[in-house]
Amino acid sequence: MLGPSVQIVREPQKVGTAIAQIIRDPDRLQLIYQNGKHRMGEPGAGARIAQKLWEQIN
Repeated sequence: MLGPSVQIVREPQKVGTAIAQIIRDPDRLQLIYQNGKHRMGEPGAGARIAQKLWEQIN
C-alpha cells in the first residue's frame, strides 16, 4: 500500500544515510508526497474525526 514511500534498510547503522539520500532527491520526495496524498487523502481528516467523536460524547 505504501509503495515508493517505504525504503527497506537492512542495516540499522545505514538509516541516517538512507534518510539523507531521500531528502536530497527532490524527485523521490515528490513521488512520496504524491503517493501519500493519493493513499491518505488531504490532511486534516484525523482532526475532523476527533471533532465528530467529541461532539458525540458531549
